[in-house]
Amino acid sequence: MVKHNYATDLMSKKKLHLYKKYYSRNYPGKILDNVDSNPVSTKGSFREVLKYLVDQKYIFLTEDGFCHLLPKGVFIQEVISKKAQEMLEAEGMLHYRFSTIFPETKDIYKNLTSKFKKQLFEIVAENKKIGYLKYASDPLLFSYFSNRKVYTTSGIYSPDFCFRYFRTGEMKPLIQPKEFFITDFHCFCEPKQFETYVKFALVNKGAVELFVKPEDWHLNIDVNIEFFDKNKISIIDMLDKISVNAVINVTSKKTHYYSIQNQYIVEYFLGNETQLANLQFDEENGKAFRIESYQSGYPVNVIHGSLFGRSEKILALVFGKQIEESKKNLTRPILPLWLSPIIIRIIPIKENISISTYIKQFEQKLIALRSRYEIDTRELSLSRKILDAEKDWIPFQIMIGEKELKNSTLSIRDRSLGNVYPLSLDNFISKLANLDVGNISTQNTPSIFRGNDFY
Repeated sequence: MVKHNYATDLMSKKKLHLYKKYYSRNYPGKILDNVDSNPVSTKGSFREVLKYLVDQKYIFLTEDGFCHLLPKGVFIQEVISKKAQEMLEAEGMLHYRFSTIFPETKDIYKNLTSKFKKQLFEIVAENKKIGYLKYASDPLLFSYFSNRKVYTTSGIYSPDFCFRYFRTGEMKPLIQPKEFFITDFHCFCEPKQFETYVKFALVNKGAVELFVKPEDWHLNIDVNIEFFDKNKISIIDMLDKISVNAVINVTSKKTHYYSIQNQYIVEYFLGNETQLANLQFDEENGKAFRIESYQSGYPVNVIHGSLFGRSEKILALVFGKQIEESKKNLTRPILPLWLSPIIIRIIPIKENISISTYIKQFEQKLIALRSRYEIDTRELSLSRKILDAEKDWIPFQIMIGEKELKNSTLSIRDRSLGNVYPLSLDNFISKLANLDVGNISTQNTPSIFRGNDFY
C-alpha cells in the first residue's frame, strides 16, 4: 500500500482545503480516499556521502555553501546532459540556449518570478539594477516565444546553469546548490491535449528509473479540484501506465500557473528523499504571452519538465544509494558503467617491451569501443594500486603480466562480482561491447580521474 504522505501545499504557504487521495500500484485503475499513509522521516546523516565525494575529489565544498565540480564531477554532469539530450531528441525536441540574464521590465513576468523573489540573484552595474541571473528557463523562454505562432506538438530543451539563493546545510550543497545545472524542457500542445502530458510523464519515469528501482520512488501530484474532476479518467490512465505509488493533493482552488504537477520523489540515502524529475501542465502562460498554435490558432498549453532536476542531485542520489545498498547487502558499491568516469584500470604487474606492446594492442581495442580506461604506471606496489582502484570504485581492474602475455589473457578483478577471473582479450572485448558504457570517451586525459589534480 501507499507509504508516503506529502499532502501539503509548500509552495504557496496558504491554508487550503486539501483532499488527500492515493493511488497504489497494487490497485490499478483506482484512486483511493482512505489509505493509511505515514510520512517517511529522515533516518540518517548525509555526511558520509558528502565525505566520500569530497575525499574522492568529485566535488569541493566551500564554507559559504558553494559546490565546485572537480574533473570526475564534471564528467558525471556532462554524461547526464548527454543522456538528457538523447532522450529528448528521441521525442523530436530542439536544443535552445537562452541568456543567463533576464530583466524584470514587464509586469507580465512578475507572476513567474514572485515566488522566487527572495532567491533571485540581482545584477547591478553602475549602481543600477539591470536584471537577475536566470533561476529557470521560463522567463527567457516566454520572452522569446511571446506573440509567436508555434507548431503543436513541438518541444524544446534548454539545459543550462541556473542560480538561486538557498540557505545550505549538510545536505543542501548538493540538494539545493546556489548554482546548479538543470535539464529543462518545454512542449507546446493544443488546449485539452492532456495525452501529451501523459507521454512525457512516462519519459520522466524512464529518466528516474535510470537511477532507482520502481519501489524506491513515488509520485507526488498537486492538482486543483476542477482540473482533477474534469480529467480524472486521464489521470488514472497516466497512473496506470506509470505504475508506481502516488499521493495526490487536490486543492480547493488553483494556486499556481500549472493545473497539475508531477513531482518524482526518490529515496536517496537512509530514508532521506528529494524530488528528482518534475512535470507541469500549464494552461495559463500560453494565453498570457500570446503564444498561438499554427494549426488551430488557439493559445497553446505549455508542458514544463525536467528529466533529472539538478545534476548535483544525481551525485547525492547515485552515491547515496550505492553506499546504502552496499551496507545492506554486504556488497561493494559501484556506479552504473555509463556513469563511471573510468570503467577499466589497467595495472601492469611487470613492465617490459613485450608487456607494453600487449597493453597497446588492448588499448586500441578499448579505443575502438570508446571505453574509458587508464593505465596505472605509478611506482607503487601492486597491492597499493589494487587498493586505490577499490577506493575509486573501478568496475574492472585488468592485471597484465608475463602469465597473461604468454596465454593471451587478462586477469580481471570484477567489482560487480567481487572476484578475480582470467579471460581472453577477445572475449573480454566481446563482453564489453555488450555492456552500456555510455558514449563519452576520455582516454586522452585519463590521469585526472585518479584524483591527482593540482592540490
